[in-house]
Amino acid sequence: MNTPPADTPIVCTAPTDAGPEGIAEYRRLFAAALTGREKTTEGIRFRFRAADGIEAWVRDLAAREKACCAFFTFTITHAGDEVLWDPSATTPSPAASWTSSTPSPTPSPKAPTNSGTDSPNAA
Repeated sequence: MNTPPADTPIVCTAPTDAGPEGIAEYRRLFAAALTGREKTTEGIRFRFRAADGIEAWVRDLAAREKACCAFFTFTITHAGDEVLWDPSATTPSPAASWTSSTPSPTPSPKAPTNSGTDSPNAA
């Protein structure tokens, strides 16, 4: 994963009224397909069911996020029956700490949850 250079400005250029819709978009994606998340050496990895359209949805959301937040890097891969989304950010930055301290999203009830410490609902 290629993290942006340390001198990349930590700014978001999205219109201020885009915030609620952007958060709603993440919630819709997580509700529809999230199966888990785990910490990585770069920050965090979100895991999604690889159902029809999910990889394209993840890639589209990541591209829109990158367009307004240049300090983020998103790596999206397809592994077996999962789509993996690995965000990282310029360090040190508030975004870099966000990727490692984001509250656990609730996985989709349609998606199987993984057992063990990598489950979003693990204690």
